[in-house]
Amino acid sequence: IYNITTVDTGRYMITIFLTNVDELVKAYSYLNLEITAYKSDSNFNPQTEVESEWITLSNGRVVLYVEGSNYYVIKITDGVFYCIETDGVNLNPSFYIMVDQA
Repeated sequence: IYNITTVDTGRYMITIFLTNVDELVKAYSYLNLEITAYKSDSNFNPQTEVESEWITLSNGRVVLYVEGSNYYVIKITDGVFYCIETDGVNLNPSFYIMVDQA
């Protein structure tokens, strides 16, 4: 879902938020998505898994830590959901990302 370049050395904190939880709870009884950070090459081809966390309708965010001076790909690698409504509701999760030095 994101390609990230960390230019400085040090540790970075990547926070990913679900921005439309209020809409998603109308459509899903539960929605659990595994978000994984992969170290990648300069063309953003994933190579090595760094860290992974589950984002849910309850927690609404995940925090992943990566090292600086590298390239990373952030992907949804697994998930499970139970849909309770499809008419007139938004079924697509929306995300917002923040990358800060940790």
